[in-house]
Amino acid sequence: AIGTAYFRAEGVGHPLGREIADLPKQYGNLRRDFVKAPRGSPTIEDMNERTVVLQSQIWDRLSAIVRERPDDVTSSLMQSLNDTFDASTAERFAIETKIPPQLFQLMIGMIFISMAAFGYQLGLNGHELRVLLVLLVAVWTAVLVVIIDMSAPRIGTTRTSSTVYDWMLDGMKGGRPISSPSASR
Repeated sequence: AIGTAYFRAEGVGHPLGREIADLPKQYGNLRRDFVKAPRGSPTIEDMNERTVVLQSQIWDRLSAIVRERPDDVTSSLMQSLNDTFDASTAERFAIETKIPPQLFQLMIGMIFISMAAFGYQLGLNGHELRVLLVLLVAVWTAVLVVIIDMSAPRIGTTRTSSTVYDWMLDGMKGGRPISSPSASR
């Protein structure tokens, strides 16, 4: 979404479009750093505040363009910027939201009930399947650990990758300015 906003801002054909195109580069760096920030980092709140400031600066410039030129091109730019801002809000929500305690309690309850039922069934049949029991405990533990790890992306081993931001920023480096139709005649 950030890359699309960048290219549409360059293509809008307005002096403020170039200013808007410069801001998504800063925005992309900021969002990448947000994803990479470790848990409890004091810079996280600062990055969120800087994100809001950048969004306001971008939107102010866009509003001026749209008031001057309410056409399909500016509408397209507005939509891509809206998508960019919505995506960063969704990303922040996904990273900052933890697993609800009720879900954790439900998973623990399911594990205990299934283990108790399994043990009861083995006891009724008189089978001693210790290997199977250990395997079941290991699998349930692994599943629970992965779920908890995924619910804490700043501290777990399953981290959100910032590679997509690097690709997007690399794509912005190699672009060439779009010339106006009158310049190419």
